[in-house]
Formats: sequence, structure tokens, C-alpha cells
Amino acid sequence: MADVKQTYVYTATDGQTSFSGSDNNSQTLKYTDSTSIDVYQNGILLIRSDYTATTGTTVVLHTDATKNDILQLIVYDVNAEIEVKVYQGSRAVAYPSIADQLDDIYHNGIDEWKKTIKAVKDKYPKE
Repeated sequence: MADVKQTYVYTATDGQTSFSGSDNNSQTLKYTDSTSIDVYQNGILLIRSDYTATTGTTVVLHTDATKNDILQLIVYDVNAEIEVKVYQGSRAVAYPSIADQLDDIYHNGIDEWKKTIKAVKDKYPKE
């Protein structure tokens, strides 16, 4: 499953406004939705009018950063949470009820029950 949030950290040079590419941890900035990003400068959450984030790979401050300012970008992937819920729901519906599972064990043995459960796990694997 994809991560629900990704954090990028940049150390600014004097007068820097544009942040993109590899951060301090060699992670390459990317986002899909400019409304799902929080931008912090030296621990202070900036409001949307303080920066522009529209390209998917760059954040541009409207005011120059000072040397050694720390810019932290937290990117939220709202689809990742949806994917997790879909996966969980699909797998949960596919499993036989507890009563049916116990009945399967009683009549067919544990090995047959394991085959039934494995079929569901194979159909809806964890990514």
C-alpha cells in the first residue's frame, strides 16, 4: 500500500524561493494535489498564499528564505487511505463467515480451511 503521507525536508540557501528535486534525505519531491500539501518554514505552518504548489514537483515561496531555513513539506496521498479501505473491505467480504469457517474446519479439516483462506489472501494480496 502507498504511504498516506510523505515528508520532505530542505535546507535553504540565502534568498532561495524554489524547492524541488532531492531533499536532505535524497527523496525527490512529488505531489499530485496541491491542496494536500502542508508547508512549514522553521516549524511554522505557512498559509497557501505564502507559496505556490502547482507543478507536482516544485514548491515556490513568495518570500525569500534565509540561509539555513528549514523547509518541511508534508504531502498527503488521500488516495492511499482509500486504497487501504477498498483492500480491507474487499478482503473482509470475501472471507467466509466465522460460522462457515468453523464448519469448514469441522467437516473438512484444518488443511482445507487453510486452502479457503489462502484463496482469499491470494485474490486480495497485501501490497
